Amino acid sequence: MAKGRTTMKDIAQALGVTPSTVSLAMKDDPRISLETKQRVMSMARTMNFRLNPHMANLNQKTHTIGISIYGFDFANHPFIGGMIGGIQAEAGKHGFSVMLCNNNTERIGNSNKSFFVNLAEEGRIDGLIIHRGHAEDIRKVTNLGIPVVLLNTHHESLPDIPVVHVDFEHAIYAATEHLIESLGHGRIGFIGSSLYDQVGRKGLEGYKTALEKYGLPYDESKIRFAEYDDPEQEYKMAYDLLSSEDRPTAVVTIDDYFAMYTINAAYDLGLSVPEELSVTGVYDFPTSAMLSKPLTTIRIPLDELGMKAFHLLNQQLQGTEIPQKQYWIRGDLITRKTTRFVKS
Repeated sequence: MAKGRTTMKDIAQALGVTPSTVSLAMKDDPRISLETKQRVMSMARTMNFRLNPHMANLNQKTHTIGISIYGFDFANHPFIGGMIGGIQAEAGKHGFSVMLCNNNTERIGNSNKSFFVNLAEEGRIDGLIIHRGHAEDIRKVTNLGIPVVLLNTHHESLPDIPVVHVDFEHAIYAATEHLIESLGHGRIGFIGSSLYDQVGRKGLEGYKTALEKYGLPYDESKIRFAEYDDPEQEYKMAYDLLSSEDRPTAVVTIDDYFAMYTINAAYDLGLSVPEELSVTGVYDFPTSAMLSKPLTTIRIPLDELGMKAFHLLNQQLQGTEIPQKQYWIRGDLITRKTTRFVKS
């Protein structure tokens, strides 16, 4: 028996079903069998479940899903735009509207409550796709029986929630391998997001794996980390790396913006790209092909990322159990003008 206030998740665990099945049963959804509905309602009475009066709308379908984005200006950032495009395209096919919110800035009064938690508690969404977010806020939503899918987010405390990731380990491995095998580079640097960030850790693993495969030493002096959304720090890390005495002949970066700041730092140091320095990125943002030296990068199908997230959410909305919880979207190498064969 659950301690404290009983949640839909508690009922689901007691019955061996998903929280979304409990939620659908309480909404008298026709997709849920009469037997299951009766079991849910019986267990709810046994566990003294009481629906919060402020959550009465949870018993009504909204045909709306929420997309919660953390830390980006989602009107302009190409990662967010591509991902949302994939979600919207699939949601529209299934009769759903989409509601966007930025959970890094939108809070409710002085309560420090995430905006997406408020949407869920007010019954304004049927499901939620979250790009980053605090684990405790995410759990508040699933405890309401509202299905959630995470994007590029990993919480050890949320192993039951499906996650769709960009496969940064594979992306950085592919870029590093190309520089070694096809272009002959032996001194390759890596600039990633914070080592405390899953993206940075996975990228570093891919970099190390490629070096090991080709018998090249791992040298920590050629590694730098910077925070996402901090262009000044990203530029400084690149400048610092390229100013070193034994500077690399190529740099693999965690995304296209990191690559652009690395190219800027190279130019400020009087280095020519790609004649004296090769640079790669990840994502293939629209601007990446429009630079004076179009960027070699790993193209990530961002619309596929969004479509996969919606499909996983829709499965839960249908009451379907999702046994696999981790999904990885891989990209393809796009060679352009910022890489070349290393000078002997």
